[in-house]
Amino acid sequence: LRTAPPELRCRVRAAVLQAPVSDRESQTVEQDSDGSRGRLLAEAEAKLAAGEGEALLSQKYYGFVPISASRFASLVGRDGPDDLFSSDFTDERLAAKLGHMGLAGQRATAPSHPGLRTLFCFSGGDEYVPPSVDVPLLARRFVAAAGGGED
Repeated sequence: LRTAPPELRCRVRAAVLQAPVSDRESQTVEQDSDGSRGRLLAEAEAKLAAGEGEALLSQKYYGFVPISASRFASLVGRDGPDDLFSSDFTDERLAAKLGHMGLAGQRATAPSHPGLRTLFCFSGGDEYVPPSVDVPLLARRFVAAAGGGED
């Protein structure tokens, strides 16, 4: 919804985000005893700096998934394009990431937008959410970031 043309966005009236989990934070749930995640991220960032973002990393993600440097950095790096739902973001950063999911965010670039409602559906006991994350609090922060209750 952030990058679609305004005429297309005006057709979208509702969005459901099921289990909005931070890919970056989910990495902390699983052990990384050999430090491979950190090495892969360093390799990905070096390839991006060298203009080789579409190059595959030397090691497969989770041991079996070929992945490009740009995709890995986007998922695992802090504040990348896919780092949308991290609990360690400030409220301002969350609003910058999720503000387009509300009516005011849509009307900022599509003034005639008829209305947008977004539902964040969290799973109870999601195995990809670190135990340190207060999910009910994070849910309220997401709603506020997306302009909840604005219309």
